[in-house]
Formats: sequence, C-alpha cells, structure tokens
Amino acid sequence: MEELPVKSVIVVPVQFEGRDYAQKRTMLIVGTTPTGEYICNNFTSDKRYKDNEKFQANVYIPKTHENGLKFNSYIKCDTQYIVPKDYAGISQLSIHITDDQFNTVLQRTSQVKDIIVEHVGNTKQNEMKQYTDKILETLDKFKMDPQLMKDFVAFSSKFYSYSLRNKMLIYMQNPFATFVASYTGWQQLGYNVLKGSSSLRIFRPIENVTFLRNGESIKISEATNEEKIKIGKGELKTYTQISYIKYNVFDISQTTCPKEDYPKLYSMGYASLEHKELYDVTKDFIETSGFTVEEKNLPTISLNGYCNTQENSIVINSKLNDTERLNTLLHEYAHGLLHKTSTQPTAVKEFEAESLSMMLHHRLGLEIDDNSKLYVCNSYQSIDKDLFAIGESFERLSKAFKFIEKGISDSAKSKGFDISNSRELSLGAKKEKQSNIAHGQSDKQPNIINRNFIQDL
Repeated sequence: MEELPVKSVIVVPVQFEGRDYAQKRTMLIVGTTPTGEYICNNFTSDKRYKDNEKFQANVYIPKTHENGLKFNSYIKCDTQYIVPKDYAGISQLSIHITDDQFNTVLQRTSQVKDIIVEHVGNTKQNEMKQYTDKILETLDKFKMDPQLMKDFVAFSSKFYSYSLRNKMLIYMQNPFATFVASYTGWQQLGYNVLKGSSSLRIFRPIENVTFLRNGESIKISEATNEEKIKIGKGELKTYTQISYIKYNVFDISQTTCPKEDYPKLYSMGYASLEHKELYDVTKDFIETSGFTVEEKNLPTISLNGYCNTQENSIVINSKLNDTERLNTLLHEYAHGLLHKTSTQPTAVKEFEAESLSMMLHHRLGLEIDDNSKLYVCNSYQSIDKDLFAIGESFERLSKAFKFIEKGISDSAKSKGFDISNSRELSLGAKKEKQSNIAHGQSDKQPNIINRNFIQDL
C-alpha cells in the first residue's frame, strides 16, 4: 500500500495480549514519527464517551452522508497508536473528516498530560523476527551438520500438516514432541494440560477476506445477498489478507492423556503382523496413482527391488518378507515419484526422494536402517548450499508426503481399516468391503498419470 496522507482513516487489526485473535480498529492518521510510522487516534462508537465531563479529550463526530460514517462516533484523544506503514492488514476507508474536526483532534490531543502510546505490531513483529532469526540460525546449522538435517526429516513426518516455520518452532522448543494441540483442544479431546507445563509457541494464520463497497473495505460476512451473488460469479473482486497470531500448543506428554490412549491420537507404528495389510493397501494406492507393482523372483537376494520411471513400474523381490516388501515398496515409490516428476538438480532430487522415503517409513512405524540415514546425509552434503532453497525443498516434501499419506489412508479405509489415527482393525467394515468386492462393487479409481505431480501441487 502506498504511503497515506494525514487525515486518512484506516482499519488496523490490533493484537491484544491474552487474545488469540486480532480486533479491527478504525483510526485517524494525525501524523508520522521521525522513523516513518503512522501516529493514529482511535475511533469509537461507544456512547459512554459522549460524556465530555469525564472524557473531555474526545471529539464527537456525527455521522453524515458526506463523511461516510455508519454511526455517530468519537475520536479518542487520550490514547495514540504507532502503526508501521508496512503493517499487515491495513486498509483505507472512504471516511472524510473536516479540517475543523481534524484540528480539534490535534488540539485536544496536545492538551492531554499523560497520553497513552500503544505500539501496534512492533512487539508482535519483533517477536516474529526473533523466531524467524532462530529458524534461519537452525537452518544454517543443518547446512553444517547433515546429522541434524536427518533428525529433522524424521521429525517432520509427525507434523506434516504444519508449515515449515511452525515445524521448525516446535522442533526448536521440543525436538521430542509427537502430537500437539491447544489448551482447549486437549480439553475437547477429554484431557487436561498438566499444571506448570510450558506451552510451545507457534503462529496461526488468520485469513481476512474483504471486498470494496463505495471504496470502503467490507468483510464477506457483512455482504448483502446481491453482493454475495456477484462475488460467487466473480463479478465483485475480493481481497485476501493473511496475518499471523501467536498460538500456544502443548505436546501429548504434557497432558493427562494415558499412554494407552496415545494410539487413538497419533500413529505409533504397526505390529509386524499388520505389515502384510499395510503392504496391500500401499500397493493398491500406488497402482491407483499410475504405477504398476510386480513381485518377481529376482536373481539375487541383495536386490530388494527397483523402479523403472520410464515404464512407471516397480518390481519387488518376491523373496522378501512382509516387512521388507513394505520397506522396499515405500522406498522405490518415493524415488520413482520424485525422480519422474521433480525438476530439481540431481543432488536435490536424491536428497528429497530419500527424505520422503524416510518420512514415510517413520509415519508407518518402520525401522529406518543406517544405510538410509547415511544416504540422506551424503546426498545432502553433495548439494550446492548456495543454490539450495531449503524452505522450498521442505514445502515440496510436505506436499508429496501429504499426497501419499492421504492416498494410503484412503486405500486402507476402502479395505476396512483406518490407519489415520488408530492401529485397530475395523473388522466389521473390512467384512463389508469384502462383501462389496464379492458382488462386483469396487471403488478403485482410474489410474492417474503422475507426470506433472509436483507442478500441479
């Protein structure tokens, strides 16, 4: 947004301590600081401020057709707000204050002996910058120590739905965290946070969608039915602004949740007897996504399997046991998918493919062998760090992981058991599924070509 002149009326989302949301305030720009921030006075429609014996500093501004106010308002002159010009969420309103009213605001503000000055955004932005600096510092450590990168790759599989920034924040505060929720979130799940527990600080995005009505920014929720129809048809443009608020979460280990309930909330791996079922549902998903999977009697037991990206085929050594077959299938699919679709340099492609394989193994509770860990470290060391955007790399990994994790979970549900949270088989649903198959009913979708997978994401 371009720099606004004095007398402009703006809306500013203000974050107050103790609240997990931003409250919009209408403000009048009355000047600028030597360092370039806006100096603002706040509007209020609260009728209590009409009592000028108690609130002598306030200036009454009645609503008129000319000034565009919706309510009779008062401009408070005992408090001023310092707002950075680049503060996220600022929007200008088509409200006009006369010169006399503006001068009265300036005069009464100058007469206040102990004026309150609130800095909007600075505390929050400084805190955000401090966290960002810590994240960058940790990423630099990753570049120097591939072992740390390997540990973070495994950690990421537990928080794949979180942004890289929040993953990093959780990791820096508790590298052993497994499942987090807010204080009220744990209560809704039926558990309490243990007294004296220190929260993990992350940032939650808040999306504000508005449109313009006669030059004024209006929330979607306040749109008329006619305006909603125009928005739905694309005839009325909307504007989306993302701001971030502090958000406190607690790890499951900080709650009254007993260990026997842990599997209800997050995956803790699967018994070896279940690996055959996991192999079957994973194979089903992979075939649905466009690869063929074939089990062959390969000439050597040292070759567990391979992936031919030209033919979209994966071959698994039939001599392997269930756990080894599942390990190999996940490994070959991760490499096959990213090698076929990634546009990154070979070193980055190898690192991401092996990292994705490790994340999938960790998600399903499979043991990660030393060779895989070593390969991740070695492939990371071979990357040109000056050209490597680690944030973008983890965004690609996160998207690919979500795609595969969801595919395997959906495939499992279609076969009658749920791997999204619990390890328990739903035998009734499994029998129903088998009954449907026996009657010729199948919900298997047509094959999907993965050629533009990463680009489409």
